[in-house]
Amino acid sequence: MIAAEMGITFRLNDRLTVTLAYLHQWLEPSLTFHRSEDRGYQQLAHTMPIGRAELRQRLRYEERFVRAMETGIITTSQRLRYRIGVKRPVAPERLYVLTQTELFLNTTAGQTLRLEENWTTVQLGYAFSKANGLEVGPLYVGWYRNQQKDVLHQFYLQATWVSKIDLRRPKYPTLPTTPQ
Repeated sequence: MIAAEMGITFRLNDRLTVTLAYLHQWLEPSLTFHRSEDRGYQQLAHTMPIGRAELRQRLRYEERFVRAMETGIITTSQRLRYRIGVKRPVAPERLYVLTQTELFLNTTAGQTLRLEENWTTVQLGYAFSKANGLEVGPLYVGWYRNQQKDVLHQFYLQATWVSKIDLRRPKYPTLPTTPQ
């Protein structure tokens, strides 16, 4: 799988953010049978310090458009995702451990609300700067494939490059003015 994602995040306060984003994903791009997905989403994220660690929660609503490349047929669906995790720094200061689990719920109209996926990971992260970092570790994905709850278990090694670009104008100190 290869994915490219862009979004804009609004920081409401020190702990709460709102994000609007677009993602394009290629699934099995090297095989004859593959598909691509366009996805828009809105999310609310909350962080809370717990000692040296940080509790992280995220609620995301996605609108998905999936194209089967061999047929050209596009299917649409919506889903709700909830993720909870802990990020904890370790020595040296730029190194951290991130553990999290995420539940995916189908919310498409006319279909039964049901658990579709569960992703769980433990990753080792390194912050190269305040804006760039790399996270690597095992990822377990449980796919609930049908109403009988048949589960496809998959294990991956996930590597994620994270970049944060701040487009706000820097705040310059104002110069004192002399009264006229």
